[in-house]
Amino acid sequence: MKKIKLEKFSEKTLEIYGRFKEQLGSEHIATPITIEILLDICRNQKPVSILELGGGLGTISYLLLSNSNAQLDIYEDNDFCQRKLKENLATFAGRYQIIESYRTLPPNSSYDLVVVDGGSGKPGDGGYKNAVSCIMACLDSVKTIFVEGYRYHQCYLIRKAVAVNHLFKLSLYLPSQFKGQVIKGGSKIECKLSHKKLFKFINHIYWELIARHHIKNLTN
Repeated sequence: MKKIKLEKFSEKTLEIYGRFKEQLGSEHIATPITIEILLDICRNQKPVSILELGGGLGTISYLLLSNSNAQLDIYEDNDFCQRKLKENLATFAGRYQIIESYRTLPPNSSYDLVVVDGGSGKPGDGGYKNAVSCIMACLDSVKTIFVEGYRYHQCYLIRKAVAVNHLFKLSLYLPSQFKGQVIKGGSKIECKLSHKKLFKFINHIYWELIARHHIKNLTN
């Protein structure tokens, strides 16, 4: 497994983080690590269809829309956050939609990028325990998945769902220091469609063993 530690952040990352850190309800916005990673994905992969689980105030949504030409589907079931999303994404009208319940199926069956930062069912996170499993099971194909933090249960459900149609590999972003505090990293899952059942099975078992060894004991 590739382990990556980010210690320097671009001016664009710091600008986006600062823009949302000043807002009411910003206690749980995306970390600079997440912002830096997603900016890199937008720059190098140029996604045109993105699914986001957990819109919050719109930190991730804003960076995705402002750094790509993608259409964005956002799951967010909190009334306050829904209002803030509409306020913070006002300049991107027509390029995004808010899905107000995690029990609603995703609008599309294929996405270039899926970002998971909510929907676990834990207090303040929205959704329900197996929401990500139900949503991912509806997707026929996905290229890249990024999960902020380590969200062990959600990551397990994601790997199980994507293994049906894909070969995949994991990258782990380690915690780092930012302004004297330790901030959480995340994990990236890169997927490739495959019809070879045996290869998919072996691939899945391999990465489950790796994930249990490297990720399970990290703080969620």
